[in-house]
Amino acid sequence: AVRQAVATFEVAVGPEAARQGGDLLPAKALARVMEAAVEVEAMLSLDVYATRALAELYEMMDEEQGIPTPRRAASVLGVEPGCGEAAAQAAIDRRYRALMSGIATRSPEHAARGLCILAEVAEAAGRPPSATVWAPGDAARSVDVPRALGFRDLKRPRRLVGTEVAAEVVILETGITNVLLLTDGLQGLSDVEVAEIVGLHPRRPRAVCLRATAAA
Repeated sequence: AVRQAVATFEVAVGPEAARQGGDLLPAKALARVMEAAVEVEAMLSLDVYATRALAELYEMMDEEQGIPTPRRAASVLGVEPGCGEAAAQAAIDRRYRALMSGIATRSPEHAARGLCILAEVAEAAGRPPSATVWAPGDAARSVDVPRALGFRDLKRPRRLVGTEVAAEVVILETGITNVLLLTDGLQGLSDVEVAEIVGLHPRRPRAVCLRATAAA
């Protein structure tokens, strides 16, 4: 079945993909599919049942568009929705823990990914029926960073935000240079407008701040 899937993909991308030397997108896609086929065959040779269980987890996440519902998560674990996290974890230990450990000997990456999926499944299945998961409204699909840091649903079980330091080294040119740290409140000002404000108040950071705040 794996080789048949590769053959089907080869037909889809066309015979030229195999002769492109890996430079173009179809050739790169075919190379990745062939690498995946080798890895899947290796896992199948080790444990067919465990590999099938992992594939079902991947398929479930695709069908649920990356966020499993409590009902679907409970079905995967064989528990009732809202069973509690302890019962969900016990179901994972009983159904999947040994399988993922076996797969790890052939593919640690896929085993780790499977365990991450199971962590989300356990959280969804164990969540009380009355619990509501925050989601941005249709009119605003983003959240300000300071506000997002307080949302548990953006940090567990899948970590979407964190507090790591992001650093970037900027080499300044010789001469007069102005470095401004701007907050979200000044998003309405363009770079040109900010530069004009700085030019009006050279070496006067407080004046720049007040003028920029008034203009925002």
